[in-house]
Amino acid sequence: MRVGSLHPQLHDFQARFPEIVVRLASSDRISNLFEEGIDCAIRGGILEDSTLVARHVCDVQMGLYASVDYLRSARAIRQPEDLQHHRWVGGFGIQRGKQLTWHLQSANRSIAVVGNSSLLIEDPDVAMSACLTGAGICSGAPFAVESYVKSGLLQPVLPEWHFAPRPIHIIYPTGKHLSVRVRSFVDWSFELMKTHPLLAMTPLALAKSRN
Repeated sequence: MRVGSLHPQLHDFQARFPEIVVRLASSDRISNLFEEGIDCAIRGGILEDSTLVARHVCDVQMGLYASVDYLRSARAIRQPEDLQHHRWVGGFGIQRGKQLTWHLQSANRSIAVVGNSSLLIEDPDVAMSACLTGAGICSGAPFAVESYVKSGLLQPVLPEWHFAPRPIHIIYPTGKHLSVRVRSFVDWSFELMKTHPLLAMTPLALAKSRN
């Protein structure tokens, strides 16, 4: 989950705790995160580091999206198998040194689609920017692309299909005594995300909300 999902609500935290100074940073790195003096972080995906305390917030369904210009000029997409004839943008679901494969699922079916992408971007924000300019099809969480979809900049691609639900956690080091200030921010962030309607939105629900 990106910092941008929190900062519109930070005025509420500052009003509750005016004495606490908050420093936010955006990074997809987990290793050595806390050696840099960071007290807590919000992470999406499976966590493999056993030295971290992970407080589960929710599970997010990632979907597929593309710009209107790209879809107008590209081959029609009616089923997941059609994706192999399109350009893929980004790195979610793509591992270095392995065949490019998206594992998608619907209500009663799952499928692995092999792609042929020449543009692998590890930073999700950069990947989304490329997608907006018509570079190809990109994966994204509904809460991250909702404004683009509703403004018409992006269109859902096969919205009834999605990646396996991706867990969102607030993490901090094991054995580290949380100060009152850090605990206050962790609890506030947890409650904010736990009740945020966009985090529970599915790609299909986002597609239907345009109508």
